[in-house]
Amino acid sequence: MKHTTHHNKENRADKGADKGRIPLLDWMRIQSENAEQIALEAGRSRAVNAKSFLSASKHLAIYISSIGQKRSFPLQEVDKTFCRGFAQYLGQAQNRRGGKLSSNSRFLYFSKFVAALNAAVRAGYIPSNPATLLDKGERPRFRQTERSYLTEEELQTLIDTPNTHSGGDVARAFLFSCFCGLRWSDISTLVWGDIRSQGDCLQIEKRMVKTRELLYLPLSREAVFLLPEKGGKGPLDLVFNLQSYASASIALKKWLRDAGISKPVTFHSARHTFATLLLSQQQDLYTVSKLLGHKSIKVTQIYAEVVDRKKRDAVNSLSGIFSFPSR
Repeated sequence: MKHTTHHNKENRADKGADKGRIPLLDWMRIQSENAEQIALEAGRSRAVNAKSFLSASKHLAIYISSIGQKRSFPLQEVDKTFCRGFAQYLGQAQNRRGGKLSSNSRFLYFSKFVAALNAAVRAGYIPSNPATLLDKGERPRFRQTERSYLTEEELQTLIDTPNTHSGGDVARAFLFSCFCGLRWSDISTLVWGDIRSQGDCLQIEKRMVKTRELLYLPLSREAVFLLPEKGGKGPLDLVFNLQSYASASIALKKWLRDAGISKPVTFHSARHTFATLLLSQQQDLYTVSKLLGHKSIKVTQIYAEVVDRKKRDAVNSLSGIFSFPSR
């Protein structure tokens, strides 16, 4: 049965402590361990969700200390005042570099705190979640960040610029992502067996690392051109010779600098580029959503807004160029 570890940990937490007397920080740790276990059972090697619970827990520990409480502060004593205070603390909290937490980090950590309280309600540790009593304006809010992408002109410039800064296939893999939209996690684990013939074209059939959803992705001629030579490699051999994400990012930055592109671009920007290119070519939102493997079309809508803004900017660029006689 799935998630047996999850239930056992909650049962162990209940032993030796009345329901609700378990320390809040211990409960947060259990949520992190549960998230890690769920990720492993789903076949994911990285449990980002688990790390987010741990990061939220570290800030909770600082906040608990700041209000004169011990680390053993019990779950059942979390009330509306505590929740409001934690939200206010996050507004002034520092990140590891000594700067203020970003608005989205504040939102993420508070969301994990709320999720842990919801889990406590489901487990019968507390009767209700006091965080739900906060007004909307009292809770950290998510701010949509700008998605960096390459324009058609910038992408062509990058194609025309030799990459001399890395061994392996960083440049080829980045451009491949620009023409198919795969994430780094999927490109770095792509094997030749994931690429199959479908009629007169090639298609990727791969379970995505992040969502574990099966993706069927036809490849354009440009994407096929960017595939390395297969040679004698077998179906389990990696398609691209890539090192770590960090080393690939360094090589990418140097390559962009050589191309004269100064905007902030990451490997994930290739995925954004693929989406905006398709929508700029008047492809419908539903189809683009399926090609990206989005579960909800609302996520894809963000790219459509970017394209709409490009259109408005293009029209507005004509303003002031011409003069007309007064009426």
